[in-house]
Amino acid sequence: MKNKINIENWDRKKQFLFFSGFTNPYASVTSVLNVDKIVRIAKKYKISFYGIMSYVVLKTINEIEAFKYVLEENNIYKYDKINASFSTLDSTNAIKFSRTVDYVSNFKDFILLFQQAKSEAENSTNIPYKKDFNKCYFTCLPWMRFTAIENTMNYKNQDSIPRVCWGKYFLENNQYMIDLSIQCNHAFQDGYHMGLFFNNLQENINMFDYE
Repeated sequence: MKNKINIENWDRKKQFLFFSGFTNPYASVTSVLNVDKIVRIAKKYKISFYGIMSYVVLKTINEIEAFKYVLEENNIYKYDKINASFSTLDSTNAIKFSRTVDYVSNFKDFILLFQQAKSEAENSTNIPYKKDFNKCYFTCLPWMRFTAIENTMNYKNQDSIPRVCWGKYFLENNQYMIDLSIQCNHAFQDGYHMGLFFNNLQENINMFDYE
């Protein structure tokens, strides 16, 4: 469900008009997260760490109101739910992109949808295209750490889709940590909202329970 926003009455009107006029209105922040709990859960229950991370990130985005506002064909809408599409590799290590996976609050339901979309992307050359706007993009670099990342963008066609990437988890003081980057359209989210995202994401990781 979505509701069209009247920009004249929108409390972000000034910020939207200012940043949307930029050639590159996107801002990116990278920070380190403690993922010890979910790494150990993934290992114990033999669950995809990629799937768990996708779930906690998407859950966090859906809990923050600022991420519910979406640029859709020159109009702004507020959606009830934000979904996700993610990258994966096929058997030749060629990059593939999944269909949009709906956000569901129950992890066990979500991981089934995630695994189905991942398998479909890895084994098919014909992924049905869905013209949707209420989504975010996930990817990971499990081979290395990073301190920053810049996403490929078509600046001729601006969107409000957050792009999230995380790297290889590593041990620090016997705790698993990870580098994670989020890129947002500054017309919709500010540094405050990205800070809120990282704080809430860490809480959701700490509270995650598979049993």
